Amino acid sequence: MRHGKSGVGLLLLLTATACSSGGGTSSAQGGTPGSGGGPGSGGGAAGMGASGGGGAGGDAGSAGSMGSGGSSIGGAGGLGGTAGVGGSGGAPSGGAGGQAGGGSPNTPGCPLWSGKCASDTACSTPLHTSSDCGSCGAACASGELCLGTLCAANTDPSALGVYTAFSGRTGLVFEYVAGTSRGIAKLPADSGSATKFGLLDGTAAGYCSKPDDAAEGADGSVYLVCTGNSIFKIGASGGSAQKIAGPGAPTSNNRANIAVLGNKLFFVGPDGIHRANLDGTGSELWLKNYCVTKMQADEAANEIVFYCRYDNALRVRSAAKGPELGYQYDRELTVSAESGLWIDGSHYWYQRLDKIVGSYWQGALLRVPKQGGAEQVMLDFGGPSLPMLVAHVGKAGAYVVQLVDESAHHMRWVHVAAPNTPQTVQDYLYGYQTGPLFVGQNAAVVELFSQLTRLPLQ
Repeated sequence: MRHGKSGVGLLLLLTATACSSGGGTSSAQGGTPGSGGGPGSGGGAAGMGASGGGGAGGDAGSAGSMGSGGSSIGGAGGLGGTAGVGGSGGAPSGGAGGQAGGGSPNTPGCPLWSGKCASDTACSTPLHTSSDCGSCGAACASGELCLGTLCAANTDPSALGVYTAFSGRTGLVFEYVAGTSRGIAKLPADSGSATKFGLLDGTAAGYCSKPDDAAEGADGSVYLVCTGNSIFKIGASGGSAQKIAGPGAPTSNNRANIAVLGNKLFFVGPDGIHRANLDGTGSELWLKNYCVTKMQADEAANEIVFYCRYDNALRVRSAAKGPELGYQYDRELTVSAESGLWIDGSHYWYQRLDKIVGSYWQGALLRVPKQGGAEQVMLDFGGPSLPMLVAHVGKAGAYVVQLVDESAHHMRWVHVAAPNTPQTVQDYLYGYQTGPLFVGQNAAVVELFSQLTRLPLQ
C-alpha cells in the first residue's frame, strides 16, 4: 500500500478535569480517582463531578461521585453535579499506559472529540490535538503526537516523502521517494526513529519503483523483488542496491514473494519456489508448485510456509531439504487463508476475507496449530462485528486496529490472545484510516491517519 504524507496525528485517553464551575479536582495521571463535585456557588449553579484519575501503568480511575446541591444567601440550592467521566491510562513516558478509561473524549453536552474548554461556549475545541489530547488542557510533550486520547512518540519519517512499507525482522522497512532520491529506510518497532539505509539508484531506480515484496536478512541486508521478478540486494552496510537474480516473473497463480532463512534466499518464480545463496548464486527451482499466494520463513522450525488462496491449503517444507519437483510437502493443512501470513511459536496466523461492505472487508483473523488441527477464529470482523483495519503478529503477540465508528473518527487498539475475546489496550484512537503495522517486543509502530507513531502494548 502506498502512502502520501499528509494529515495530522490522531488520539489520546481522557485525562483532564471538567471545565464547569463547582466541580471537584481530578488527577491528570496516576493517583486516586477524582472526587465528586462540590456545592454550587452563587445562585445555585450546578456542580459537576471531576474526572477519575488515570492509573500510571495500571487501571484507569473510576468516575467521580455526584456533586452535592449548592446553596448561597439569596440563592436557590444548586443541582447535583454529574458523575465524572472515566480517567485515562497513564502517559507512555515513564512506563506503559494504563487501561482505557470509561469515558469518551468530550465534555458534557458536546459531540465526540469536542469540548468546552476555557472560555469556549460552543464545543469548538477539538479534543484530538497536541494541546487538548482527549480532554481540555491535556497537552502532549515535545516530540509526541496526539492519537486522540493518547500521547505517543512521533516516529513519522517526514523526510522520506512518499513510501511503501514492508515487514522486516524488528520493524518496518520502507522504499521511499523524496524529491529525486529513491531509497530504503528502516523503522524499529521498540525504539528509535526512521533512518535511511540504502539507495535505489542506477538500474535499481528503474526496476524498483514499486517493489512487490521485501525481506530482511539476519545481518540487516535488505532484499527486494522488483519489476520482472528481478531480485535486488542492499548489503548489511548499506549503499546502493545490486541486482543478484532474475528468474522470470511468476505466472498465473504464483505471486512474487521473498524470504530469507539462514544462508539461503527463497523467492517465487514462474513455476514455484526458487532457492539461492544470499548473493544470488546457485539459483535453483527448490519446490515445484502451481500456486503460491503468500510465503514466509519460520526461523524457529527452519521451514518455509506458504498457502494458495484458491484451494484452502497451507503447505510446509523444511528449508534443509533439496529440490522437490513432484509437488511433495512435509505437511498440508486445510485452512481458510486468503490474506496475510504470520508465524509465532505454535501457530500460523492469517485472514479469511468474505466480502467488502462499504469500504471494508468482512471476514476473520484465524490461526491453526503448526502440526495441524482445527482452525480457531481469533477475531471475527464480519457482519455486525467491528471492521479490522490492520493486524500484525509479532514477538508480543497479535494486535489489531479496529474501526468503531467511521463518522465519529473512533478507532480502537486491541490485543488478540484468545479466540474471539479481544482485549482493549487503548480505546478512542482518532481517525478511520490506517497503514502498516509492526508489533515488537514492547511496543508497535503503526501508521494512523497518515502519521507513523509508536503505540504501547499494555
